[in-house]
Amino acid sequence: MQEQAGIDDVERWLSARGRAQVREVARAVRAKGLSLARFVTSPRVRAVQTAELFAHELGHLGLVESMPALSFTVPAEHAARELKRLGAVQQVAAFGHMPTISEIVGRLTTEPRAGLSLCEALWIDQGRVVWTIAPR
Repeated sequence: MQEQAGIDDVERWLSARGRAQVREVARAVRAKGLSLARFVTSPRVRAVQTAELFAHELGHLGLVESMPALSFTVPAEHAARELKRLGAVQQVAAFGHMPTISEIVGRLTTEPRAGLSLCEALWIDQGRVVWTIAPR
């Protein structure tokens, strides 16, 4: 990834390569026929951009909502509780950062943590993780 000199990590944006990767993965998700009611994201720039690109590729016409609990500075259990509550009533796509997002998966799934791959985005349905997207 190209360095963005002088930019704090909180403010770093997606590179052209990162944007292309997001679009590619989002198209693969669209091809699987997933329909998501809600998109939530860490307020950090890269996560917001990733969520917005995903929403666009999937034809989502609603808002992409900022969820501060998805920031890697907040303990994973806070986001896990909030996502479980949201995901109990609708399908939710959540976008965040490592290692917090993987910790959230560990809290929302009954699978052994060792068997989980690292992820940057997850889908929640009926309060449980049904799919994750791994970083490249």
